Amino acid sequence: GESVRHGRVAAGLAELERWLADQVRQGLAGAAEHDWEGLAKRLVDAQAPGVAGLVSRLARVRREDDWPGRLLEEYALLNLLAVAYRRRAGLPGPLARTVLIRAGFPVTREEVLVGPVVRDHWHVIGRRDEEQDRLTARRVWLRGHHTGRPALILSFAPQGQPLDASLVTGTIIDADLVYYPGAAPLRALVAARHPHDTPA
Repeated sequence: GESVRHGRVAAGLAELERWLADQVRQGLAGAAEHDWEGLAKRLVDAQAPGVAGLVSRLARVRREDDWPGRLLEEYALLNLLAVAYRRRAGLPGPLARTVLIRAGFPVTREEVLVGPVVRDHWHVIGRRDEEQDRLTARRVWLRGHHTGRPALILSFAPQGQPLDASLVTGTIIDADLVYYPGAAPLRALVAARHPHDTPA
């Protein structure tokens, strides 16, 4: 059940904290891709897929020109997430929810849709596709014309399968959005669209 999973995640993130402390002690020069792969696999086994995804991303960071500074930033964010998970009982409700989502605890579409609806004319300002394991993730960024609020719509499809193409960059959609729960909501679902979408 839920308590068993929390026990596994707690053990996995405690290992992550120890591992990060070792990395900082040993110096960044020793950072090796095979270490991250092994750690990511153990975090998946510990039922913390969200954190495993963040660890998997380290290999990409290591290949960038300014990798030492970026790697330290990523390590700091991972450590913050691990510590926040350990202390989640003392966090405000929305922040604790954000920590669980980042760790990889799922939020169902139904849970999201009971949240407050934000209707606006949303500018579709950008889109990016990214390969993740055997999935393709599509990120679409929106900005509300009246509210000024940003929103991120995420969709996934197995590689080679078509992705949701209903949000076209450069257009404006008249829609109801519902944000995922969290301390600083950004990811959202399109709950309903109203006719008369127009080019921006």
